[in-house]
Amino acid sequence: MHMRLKSPFYETLEYLFPRFKKICIVTNCFPPCPKDASSIALGGISKEYERIVDELRYFENKFHIISLYYKNISKNQDSSDVSRIGVYRPYTVSRFKHLYPLLEFFNPLIFIRCLRVLTKQRPDLVIIGETLQMSLSPIFAAKILGIDVVIQHDWICPLFSRGWACDFVRRLKNCGECLEVMMLSKQNKLVKICFGIFSAIMFIIKRNIWNGCTVFPESKYYETLYIQWGIKPNIIYRVPASPTVDKFTRYDLAFEEKLRKQVGSSKVLVYVGRLSQEKGVNMLFQSYKILKGKNKKSIKLVIAGDGPLRDFVVGESSVDTDILYLGWLEKDKLRCVYSLADIVLIPSIYPEAYPHVALEALAFNKKIVGFQMGGLIDISKENSKIILVKNLNSEAYADEIMNNI
Repeated sequence: MHMRLKSPFYETLEYLFPRFKKICIVTNCFPPCPKDASSIALGGISKEYERIVDELRYFENKFHIISLYYKNISKNQDSSDVSRIGVYRPYTVSRFKHLYPLLEFFNPLIFIRCLRVLTKQRPDLVIIGETLQMSLSPIFAAKILGIDVVIQHDWICPLFSRGWACDFVRRLKNCGECLEVMMLSKQNKLVKICFGIFSAIMFIIKRNIWNGCTVFPESKYYETLYIQWGIKPNIIYRVPASPTVDKFTRYDLAFEEKLRKQVGSSKVLVYVGRLSQEKGVNMLFQSYKILKGKNKKSIKLVIAGDGPLRDFVVGESSVDTDILYLGWLEKDKLRCVYSLADIVLIPSIYPEAYPHVALEALAFNKKIVGFQMGGLIDISKENSKIILVKNLNSEAYADEIMNNI
């Protein structure tokens, strides 16, 4: 692994915890993951923790990872540095989905298993990543053992991984309605009222727990959000993420040559990421069709990723030869995709803290077109390559792409 400089994350750890000897990272997913689970397993946050572990290994730090299994992954694939303490099952398809709100707050089995691992490993510091179904249990386990906790990625909303947080009163009023959306079914009035009360109480408890930790938001957007949420400013340290794919990443020459032949002399629009509604994939295709109708230039839309909308993307690519769907790609192939891009598209319709695709695209000096929200606003202030669209609609997005292609 090429290390030119220590990342902002590593430098901040050294500054705040100069005597740390061993770190435990708690994250929902850590490689290796089954190929058929890549759609939910290997997002930007998961790749970030893979990079962080590489950095810790490079600088000869001791570390341990607590994570979950996906489906029937073989334990033999793991090294001694990884402890898998449960199986990830999406709540919307799980028979336990009606227990989701309670389990998201505190899962007793995960708590006991975290406690067991932390007691054995005895780290100086616990980093909380994207924990999802591990909920607050790892934090409770670390606190009982007197271990310092850094929260880098965690859900604010009890139901959705969103870039905002409702206050106490709004949770009382609205969480019952969101519960219906999450469960994909109608809920009776009493259930919605009870969930609103539960969510509001959880808001107070979770805020108090966070205020006993150190918090690492990746952008000014999230730093402001946390302060509005009631997190003490003196425990917040903004720590920008680092790209997981850049010009120093190994690349697949044969794949790059094949891709060059496929795109030819066309202008290349690239989307890299999870294929899901919140990432704006539907918006992306609407804008692409509008763009093709207006623009006389030859355009290729190259898509790399996996997710719930995979079948939709496959269907679109099967009827349009200008759409190249590449599936989920390893880093050596992703470098080739970024290298050939004229514009990298980030059409997310929900705010993201610090889109890792943006960092990767900027590492290749590529233009980015996204919507004016979340961490993209922060990044755009420091880089003129990012073009932000104010109006959240496909027509405005297509126009901005056309203006910059």
